[in-house]
Parts: sequence; structure tokens; C-alpha cells
Amino acid sequence: PAYCTYCQPSEDEISLLDLWHVLVEKRRFIFLVTLAVTLTATAFAFFSPVIYKAEIFLLPPLSKNIQALNVQDFNVQSSESVYNLFVRNLHARAFRRRLFDEQNLVEHFAAERDQETQDVFENEFNKALTVSRNLRKKGNKDFVTVSFEVGDAVLAAKVLNNFIKLVNAETVSALVLGVEGKLNKLKRGLRDKIASKRLFAQRRRNDRIQVLDEAAAIAEALGIVENTVQAVMTGVVQPLYMRGTKALRVEANILRQRKTDDPFIKGLRDLQEQLVLLEKITLDRESIAAVTIDQWAITPKSPVKPKRLLIISIGFILGLMLSVFLAKAFWSPKL
Repeated sequence: PAYCTYCQPSEDEISLLDLWHVLVEKRRFIFLVTLAVTLTATAFAFFSPVIYKAEIFLLPPLSKNIQALNVQDFNVQSSESVYNLFVRNLHARAFRRRLFDEQNLVEHFAAERDQETQDVFENEFNKALTVSRNLRKKGNKDFVTVSFEVGDAVLAAKVLNNFIKLVNAETVSALVLGVEGKLNKLKRGLRDKIASKRLFAQRRRNDRIQVLDEAAAIAEALGIVENTVQAVMTGVVQPLYMRGTKALRVEANILRQRKTDDPFIKGLRDLQEQLVLLEKITLDRESIAAVTIDQWAITPKSPVKPKRLLIISIGFILGLMLSVFLAKAFWSPKL
């Protein structure tokens, strides 16, 4: 019969029957290698540091939470703008470092006591505190998740909640300072306008007194004591000295005795009214929030690392594959 070279297995191939022989003959070897690898994986799974993960879920602030910031028409804040500022502050290293120092977290992250605090902050803590945005949405609003991983379950939730409180307080403080800055600028502007009006009103009064005194001196020199009926009836604009020394000196004396020019300053009362309204504005910080807490962080019940069952399962599978490969590599069929 014709010989078919393609119908015969090559020397490098092994049949299922041969594989079965390998498994049967090397079963003890396969078992021991698989057991050794599985035990190694088990030891790694149980002796690896335990890590707990706490999470907190955040939403944009409600309209009532930022209502105090919207003062009249000069400062208009939306929930979105306030929320965006809060989220940016979540990433700010200044607030993270402040929390890191205040909570003395270097002791929980430093593998060695002689590690530099800055290195621990950058390489350990900063990586353990993560912010994720748009993981999911509720009511078409951005949903932000902040998580923190550490070896202490109680500490994980405590630090995370304190971090959110810190960022919210600092964000609100920045917003309030911004509004107060605008208020103070407006009030300074109004005070300057009022002071300017009063200053120039006094100068105008002094100018008027000087003009009256000079006119009175001219009238006295001309012997004009009182204005005549003829001068009044002509309808012609007469020089000021024509009013006579009596009327001119009375007006000048009254202007000198004036205690305040306020009633005679046009627009002064309107400016004062605006200033009073601005000075009555107070910002209630307790009613302001830069974020809505959908769910505060709670103490995690089980660790997220290491995933022991997964590690042991992978160790068993790898051990079995390795043992079969080694058994096949060193197996020689019995004659």
C-alpha cells in the first residue's frame, strides 16, 4: 500500500493516548508539583498585606445649598460651577498633603521608618486616594466616586470622610471669600463715591462763600445795600453785587454755618441706600455646601486585596499546567 507521510504523527507530536500514559505514570510527580505551586500561592495569598477599600459617592450641590452665594445680581453661582471647583480641589495636592499630615498617615504607609515623608506621600498615600468621575449617572448629573485604600478598615472610612469634609469646607471658604471680596469691593466703591461727593460739595460751598464775599465787597464799595425793584423788574441778568450787601452777607453767613452738605448733594441718598443694603448682607456658611453626599464612606467588611481565592485558583491551574509540561518533557515511554 502507498505510504502517506502526512498520515503519520511527527516525532514532536504526542497522542492523547501517550498523554494519558504520562498522566498515569507521572501522577505522583504531577500531584507534588501542583501541590507545591498551590501551597506557594496559598502562602502568598495569606501572608500578603491586607488592604481595605472605602468609597464615598458624591453629587452636585442642590440649589438651596448655594443660594446664599448668589447675592443680588453681581455674583451668580451655578451648581455645576461650584461642583467643578470642588472636584478640582479633590485632586489638589495641598489638601491631600494637609490631610496626610494632620492624620499622621505616614505611619500607616511607610514600609521602613527611615523613608522620607514626601516619598511616602507621593508613592503610597497619593496613589491610594483616587477620584473617578462619570462612573455612573443619576438624574443626568455627574456622579463622582472617591476611594481610599489602606490596611485598616476603620481608618479607611474615617480618613476618606474627613477628606471630603476638608475639601468641602475649603471649597466653601474659597467661594465665600470670593463673594465677600466682591461685596467689599462694591462697598469700597460706594464709600469712595460718597466721600468724593461730600468733599466736592464742601469745596463748592467754600467757592460759593468766596464768590459771595467778593460780591458783597463790591456792593459795599458801590453803596448798594439792597436790590432795587427796578433791577428786579427789568428781567435782565444783573451782576451778583447788584443783590446788595445785606442779601449777599446773609447767604454767605448761612453757608458758613451749615453743618452738613448731605441734603444738598444730588444722588447721595441713593448711594447711601445701596451701601446700607450691601452692609446688611451676611453669608451663612453653615447653609452652604459645595457637594451633595449621596453616600458617606462606611467601614468595609472585607478586604479588596489580596484576592485569596483567585490567587490560589491561579496557583493551582499554573501548578497543574507546569507539572504536566515537566512530566511530558522528561517522559520516555516504556518499551
